[in-house]
Amino acid sequence: MSQRHYDMCCKNIGRPAKIVTHDGKMHKGVIKRVTPSRVFIEPLGASPGGYAGAIMVLMEDTAGDLD
Repeated sequence: MSQRHYDMCCKNIGRPAKIVTHDGKMHKGVIKRVTPSRVFIEPLGASPGGYAGAIMVLMEDTAGDLD
């Protein structure tokens, strides 16, 4: 993960996000924890997980905007 994405994720812990990985998979959820190589989210309607290799993180104001 780039330093820019890491910093953005750290500043937005607790907020909903869309994360797109290098292989094109999209994950939607609330950012719970961030390490230099992973973003841990609580997926909307599912159990927590971590994702490496994110290329884009788009922050939204509310979970309802993530559709």
